[in-house]
Amino acid sequence: LLDCGFDKKEILYTSSEHYECRIPGAYTDIFKYLQEFFVNTIKRNDLCVIYVLNKDFIKKWNPTLEAGAGWVLNTEWFPLYTDDVSSVLAPFQKTEYMPVLKYHLDDNEVRYLASALYQVCVTCGKKQVSEEDIVKMIKASPLTD
Repeated sequence: LLDCGFDKKEILYTSSEHYECRIPGAYTDIFKYLQEFFVNTIKRNDLCVIYVLNKDFIKKWNPTLEAGAGWVLNTEWFPLYTDDVSSVLAPFQKTEYMPVLKYHLDDNEVRYLASALYQVCVTCGKKQVSEEDIVKMIKASPLTD
């Protein structure tokens, strides 16, 4: 996303290595922060949520809350999976074209992932890169052989 025109401050990713993308500040109540974040952004039409799903997703409370908040607020969501498409459960719809996020992507997987990221960019008003540019970025990354 950073290579597609997003600023670190525009991304909320609680596991990020970038401080600007994480929950801000020591002693921040993650549940209160997420509640305020989603309530304060409900009126924005460029908000989207990327869900990175795997078999352990529903075993963790924070992702479950984030998924619920995104669903209730009817944000645009873009699910990806990391292990097996069977990890994708309702309310997410699984299709044979759902992008996977893993190492050793084949060409079709690269293209589906690039298509998904491009759709995120368009939804959020970030149109600095083309889908083909994203394909090139993914192919130059450690995600491909």
